[in-house]
Amino acid sequence: MACSFSRAAWAQTADSVIKPPPARWARPQKIDVKHIALDLRFDWVQKRALGTASLTIALLDPGNKVAFDAGSLTIQSVSTSKGKPLAFTYDGSDKDDALEIALDRRYQAGEALTIKITYHSNWVNESDPNN
Repeated sequence: MACSFSRAAWAQTADSVIKPPPARWARPQKIDVKHIALDLRFDWVQKRALGTASLTIALLDPGNKVAFDAGSLTIQSVSTSKGKPLAFTYDGSDKDDALEIALDRRYQAGEALTIKITYHSNWVNESDPNN
């Protein structure tokens, strides 16, 4: 028994092709995160987290500044692991690299440093009473 199909039955039209979503390229990596230590407390009345993040990192290229994502936070202070204050800018947004920190000196690629960031959260995640 022979079976044949017409070529037209298998052809796709431009309208029938499913288009893939647009490419989302990974952001270029600028630091190597070696260790993260979090010291967290919770204020249940004001519904926020308070903490200090100690980030041990190494820059991938020589530099004197570093940037982090930091959504909906109030940053109280940024310092070296030895307590030396570091200048920083942060607009409170959740956009990429919103927290920019000026380091105490120029660091070589691969040289480790620890940055301490003291902050509290501003986001209040309300639970749904119907859930």
